[in-house]
Amino acid sequence: MIVNLDNPISLFESHLNKPDNKYILLSAPFGYGKTYFLNDFFTNRKEKYKTFWLSPVKYVVGQNEDIFEYIKTDIAIQLLACPELISENKPDFSEGSFLYQYILKNSREIATTILQVIDNIDIPDDFNTPEALLVKKGSKLLLQGLASIKSYEAWKKKLNKSFKSNRDDIYDFASKQDKVTGSIYEEDLITQSIQLALETIKIQHKVNTDYSDTEDIIDIENVLIIDDFDRLDPEHIFRILNILSVHRGSKDGEDKFGFDKLIIVCSIDNIRNIYKHKYGENVDFNGYMEKFYSSEIFHFNNQSAISYHCQSLFSEELNQDTIALLGILLSFFVETNKISIRSIIKYNKSYKVNAFDLGSFKIPAFSIHDPNAHIYSFFPSGSTNQKFTTGYGKYFNSKVNSFSIKSGDFPLFQIIPILTTIFGDYKHFREEISTLTNRHMSIPIDKTTIFLAAFLPIIHFISCWNNDKADDIIFSLGKGRYTLGSGQDVFEMQRPSSNVFGDSVSIPIKWDKDNLYNSSHSYYESTFENFPKNVNFSVYNSHLSKKTISSLVTILEFLEKKSLLDKIGITN
Repeated sequence: MIVNLDNPISLFESHLNKPDNKYILLSAPFGYGKTYFLNDFFTNRKEKYKTFWLSPVKYVVGQNEDIFEYIKTDIAIQLLACPELISENKPDFSEGSFLYQYILKNSREIATTILQVIDNIDIPDDFNTPEALLVKKGSKLLLQGLASIKSYEAWKKKLNKSFKSNRDDIYDFASKQDKVTGSIYEEDLITQSIQLALETIKIQHKVNTDYSDTEDIIDIENVLIIDDFDRLDPEHIFRILNILSVHRGSKDGEDKFGFDKLIIVCSIDNIRNIYKHKYGENVDFNGYMEKFYSSEIFHFNNQSAISYHCQSLFSEELNQDTIALLGILLSFFVETNKISIRSIIKYNKSYKVNAFDLGSFKIPAFSIHDPNAHIYSFFPSGSTNQKFTTGYGKYFNSKVNSFSIKSGDFPLFQIIPILTTIFGDYKHFREEISTLTNRHMSIPIDKTTIFLAAFLPIIHFISCWNNDKADDIIFSLGKGRYTLGSGQDVFEMQRPSSNVFGDSVSIPIKWDKDNLYNSSHSYYESTFENFPKNVNFSVYNSHLSKKTISSLVTILEFLEKKSLLDKIGITN
C-alpha cells in the first residue's frame, strides 16, 4: 500500500466546498478518529461554520417514532447556548402596556366575569332603588347576549363544516399531520422555532462581523453532524435516512430544519452489512444510499487518517520530512496488523530527545598543507596497507585530530521512541517488527530520498563501527590511483559513501574549504537535510523497500548493544 500523504484537511475542505454539496457522507472504520478530525476541522473554521452535533447512539432506548423528538431536543439545547440568539435589547414594557394588551385580547372573557359578579350581588333593601334594579337586569341581559353570541359562533362553525369542499377536507387532514409527533411531515412550533433560530444565527453573524478589511461578505453556514450513525439500531438508522430523504424533495432540497450542510459520520461498510442483513443480498444498496449524499462519499481512509494524525500529533516535535517518514512506517505497521489507527490516536507523549555522542574517533595521522586542495592519501608504491603518511585536504581544520558523531543527526532516533509508545512498550515493538524483516514496504517514489537520507548515514555508521573502520566514517577513497616520482601512490579522498542500498551513494557532509570541520560539531551534522532534492534516487526504491525493516532492526540492535536506549527515552 502506498500511503497518500496529501493533507486530508485540504482534501475534505475541497470536498465540502463543492457546488451544491449539501448532504455529505464521511466514511471510515471505527477507531480512525473521524470525530476528532471533524471537531478539529470545524473548530479552526468558526468564522465560516456553525456546527451542531448529534450522537444518536443514546436514542437506542427510545421508540422508533420518538427519534425525531430526541433530535429536536438535542438541537434545541445547543441553540440555547448560541450567543447569537441572546438578545441584548430586550423590549421593556410597562405594567400598563401589559394590562392593555391583555384586556384587548381577552375582552369578552373579562366582560363576562364582571357581569357575573354584578348579577350575583345581593342588593340590600336600603339600596333597592330603581337604578340598582336596572343595573342588575342589564347585566343579566348582557350575559344572555354573550351566551347567545357564543352559541351562534358554535352553530356557524358547525354549519360551515357541513359546507366544506373536498379541498377543505384535504387541507384539514394535511394540517393535522403537521402536529403528529414522529410524522415525517411534522412541523410543529418547535420545528418552526429551530428553523427561525438557524436563520437568525446567519443574520446575526453578518451584523456582528466587521467586514471593513475585506470586500467579500462570508455567509456563515449551519452544519448538522450526525455522529456514530452506524452504531444505531437498524430501525433507527433507516428511519432517520428515510425522513432525510423525504425532506430533500421539499423546500428546494432543504432538510427538515433548514441546515446548510448535513454530515453523516459512519462506516459505509457497516451500513452496507446492516442493510443487506435487513433487506437481503439482492436489494440495490448503492441505489438506496445515493439519495443521502450529494457528491461522492468522502473516505477518511487508512492513509488519510495516518497522514492527518501524524500532522496533528507530531508537528511540534518533527519536521515535515520526518513526519512523512513516520507516516509511511505507521501505515505499513497498520497494514500488517501490528498496530491500529486508534493506538496512533491515543499517542499523547511529547518529548524531545536530547542529542548525545554516539562515538568519538581519531582522525588518521596526515598533514594538511593546503585547505583549498582535495584530500589525498599517500601510500608506498604497490602497498595495500592503508597507512597515511601525508596529505592535503579541504574538510578539516588543521588543528583538529578527532571527530564525533551525535544522535541528533539521525531522525530515526526521534521516531523510534514514538513507535515504541504507539506499540505499547519496547519489548512488544522489538518482537513485532522482527517478524516483518522479510516483508517489503511500499515507499512512494517521491519519498525515496527521505528514506535514503534517514537510513543510509546511520546504517553506514553502524557498519563502520561493527567492523572497526572509523576511517570509512569520514571519507572514502576515490577510484583514481596515481604514482608519484617519489615512489608513492596517490588516492583522492572523497566524502564518505556507502552501497548499503545498492550502488554507492555519497553522504553529503556539509564541510568544505569554506566551512572546515572542527570538533565542536558532529561530523554528520545536517546530512538528513543536505541530501540533494534534485537528484533522482528512485533506483534505490526497491532496495529500500526490501531492507527498511531489517535496517530498523539493525539500529535497535546497535542501541541495545551500546546501552543507548535510555538516551532516547526508552526503558527496555
